[in-house]
Amino acid sequence: SQVIIANNTPPLRKSEIEYYAMLAKTGVHHYNGNNIELGTACGKLFRVCTLSITDP
Repeated sequence: SQVIIANNTPPLRKSEIEYYAMLAKTGVHHYNGNNIELGTACGKLFRVCTLSITDP
């Protein structure tokens, strides 16, 4: 599985997610767009700061 984080995620939240992903041995990808662009890329009409892909 993989975790994707938008580039405007608050630093404390970002490091918290990275820490838990490391404990779970899960990859982290830093998306080059903000949370609005990440939501649009997912086909959603709302902001998405973080998303997880469990079955690629």
